[in-house]
Amino acid sequence: MKRIALFFFLLVGIFLIISCEFFLPESEKVDNPNFLSTSNKIVMSYYEAWKIWKPEENLARHIVEDIDFNIMTHIILAFADIQYDDKDNPTRFYISTGADLEMDNQMDDIIEEAHKNDVKVILSIGGWNFNDPSIKTNSNHNTNLYDGNHTAWIFTTLASDSSFRESFSESVVEYLQEHNLDGIDIDWEYPNIPSNNVLQDESASPYNDYENFPLLLKKIKEDLNSASIQTFDGSPYTLSIAVGGDAIIIDM
Repeated sequence: MKRIALFFFLLVGIFLIISCEFFLPESEKVDNPNFLSTSNKIVMSYYEAWKIWKPEENLARHIVEDIDFNIMTHIILAFADIQYDDKDNPTRFYISTGADLEMDNQMDDIIEEAHKNDVKVILSIGGWNFNDPSIKTNSNHNTNLYDGNHTAWIFTTLASDSSFRESFSESVVEYLQEHNLDGIDIDWEYPNIPSNNVLQDESASPYNDYENFPLLLKKIKEDLNSASIQTFDGSPYTLSIAVGGDAIIIDM
């Protein structure tokens, strides 16, 4: 367990280092043209799409033109949303871009620039707020992305049923192909923690995430592998996950 904890904090540290370099002012960036010169390096950076709402004078505000694609192999766009056809009795789940990624055509611009620089673009779905029922906001952005009180039940529910997994996986493939994306990141932060995966009016989820989450990933991976259209450079689609470091999750 100590090794797992150490590895987790090491990953966090690496992520923070990469994130800090990602949007450094030009004068502070490291001029290292050989940063990715070796063929086997994979460097992924998250792009926090909601930062575009920041005031112009705020240095944390993300501008597409500021992204240094030379320091990464993959850029992960955070976050897309999950929608459903009927809140009371859903029969299918599917991807929705979300207000932040749509703002000023961020996603389309990033995909275009990334591919010009041979960088793959991964779409991340969910996020920490999405799977945290304690988050209650009055955000005027996209309610689903910022109010876990309304969305914490979605991942555990869609993973629990084969027809839900199928409809969601189909939407993943269709969305990637439609938008010329290179992969999907499932950001289900707290699987296997019943209090975080509450159903709409219940105190905890009755579903078995331990069994269902791998089934969801298996279905998505199968559909991605059999898709008729692949990524911009002809390589297979990427499937990744982002989960919390709690022991109950790691032990899955």
